[in-house]
Amino acid sequence: MPLLQRLLDFGLYACGTVRVNRVGFPKDLKKPRELTNRGDFKILQHGDTNLTATVWKDMRLIHHMSTLSDPCDTRDAQRRFGREVLQLRQPHTVFAYNKFMGGVDLHDQFRAKYSVGSCSKKWWKYLFWFCLNCAIVNAHIVYKAVLTRPTKRKRFTQLEFRQELLRSLIGGFSKRKRTTGGVVFKPLVDTENISGHVNVRMPGARTT
Repeated sequence: MPLLQRLLDFGLYACGTVRVNRVGFPKDLKKPRELTNRGDFKILQHGDTNLTATVWKDMRLIHHMSTLSDPCDTRDAQRRFGREVLQLRQPHTVFAYNKFMGGVDLHDQFRAKYSVGSCSKKWWKYLFWFCLNCAIVNAHIVYKAVLTRPTKRKRFTQLEFRQELLRSLIGGFSKRKRTTGGVVFKPLVDTENISGHVNVRMPGARTT
């Protein structure tokens, strides 16, 4: 709740689900007894601001917080129960969240599928791996949008992108020590003079 208020002060609107044990969430919305039927909801508004807390009963209780919805605005919702189609009412907060949540959920799904790094209790390590994974996912999205690949496959999966990314980053690196110090020497015999010759073993004792 303090975060949403802070964002609203900067002119940034937000909407999303919330856990009922979060600091500042109204106690009256945690487990309201009056919401017995599917489609029932309850909304609380913080003063005269746009900050609202909402609980809506679908199959279970769903809690939202928003700074972009009118608390008096409700929308139609359809839910299927067996062969029967139920006509319900839902707050605008729930409607806006279900309409625009796809991008964030897909990004989290892509990020969790091939996550890089390991869990850590140190916040800076978690932040570092989180930003790195987000950068890889964003690069894959941009890569698919702007690049035309000469391949017969219609899809270019994230795994294929990560494999190409690793090949590009690793390049010709090798863990083995190079005695030449990375300098490439010219061969003693030119490759064009090798054709037509046959390697044979010379007679006599081998000398060093």
